[in-house]
Amino acid sequence: MLAKALEKGHCYVQDRGYANFRLFNDIVAAESSYVCRLCDNSAYEIAEEWSLVAEDREAGVVRDALVSLGEYKGAKDRPDPPWRLVVVKTTPREKRGGAAGPASNGLLLVATNLLDLPAWIIVLIYRYRCRPHADQSLDVPRIGAADLGNDLP
Repeated sequence: MLAKALEKGHCYVQDRGYANFRLFNDIVAAESSYVCRLCDNSAYEIAEEWSLVAEDREAGVVRDALVSLGEYKGAKDRPDPPWRLVVVKTTPREKRGGAAGPASNGLLLVATNLLDLPAWIIVLIYRYRCRPHADQSLDVPRIGAADLGNDLP
């Protein structure tokens, strides 16, 4: 289980299959960060909307906000605030017979506790996550903070 293997100082990049709010809290408790795609139907309430810059819009970002979770049955497992939601416009995809993965409404919801990076960098972190192949074991990709570099524009 990933929660038992968490290390300090990493950024855990996860797809929506790993969207587990208790895990988000465990990652923060381990003094690390997360960037995770949420399911399209995730409920949230906007606490503060952030302005977008040109680079954000070029990366497809349509919303950058601090949010809290809306009401849902597992409310006791809400991630500890604050958490950030970066919404990215993408190509909608209908679920077709035999196609891998669920349908997409054309908006990619990415949750993170990285509050000091531009939204477009959050998008890049998610887009360049490793994707396991059939011959690889399923391991959640990790990058250290040093891997992000200090020369961000």
